[in-house]
This record gives sequence, C-alpha cells and structure tokens, in this order.
Amino acid sequence: MIPEKFNKNISVTDGSTPINGAVVSLDSGITCTTGSAGGCTLVDVPVGEHIVTVSAFGFETYTETINVVDGDPLPPFVLTPE
Repeated sequence: MIPEKFNKNISVTDGSTPINGAVVSLDSGITCTTGSAGGCTLVDVPVGEHIVTVSAFGFETYTETINVVDGDPLPPFVLTPE
C-alpha cells in the first residue's frame, strides 16, 4: 500500500509580521522557503510524525514535532528575534 501524502501550507511570522526567506524543513528532507507573504508549501508530506525545523536570518531556529493526518494547514510558526 502506498502511504498517503499531503501538501502542507505553512505560514511563518514574528508574531505579527510575515517572515520572508524562512526555510522550513522536515526530517525527511522535504523543504520550502517562504515568500514575501511568509508562506510556502511542503509538497508530498507522508502521513505520520515529523520533526520540522524553521530558520530565518536574524531569528532563533524553531523545532517542533508535528503529526500529519490530513491536508489541513498547520498553525503558523512564530519565530523569536535573536
């Protein structure tokens, strides 16, 4: 059986302002980089648990474990300035 996969829409902010150029990566090697609106899409993310890392120049790196069960967007990732 082929594992189910979803595209996950991502949003990265500093709490109020979108962050352009943030790199979002999963432990499986899937990545995307945010545009000027602070968003990007992780493509073909398999169902299951993943470690996501979000980094951007001038901000602390953020790491979280996520559980992908469907195609719903993830809550926004909020980065803290260094």
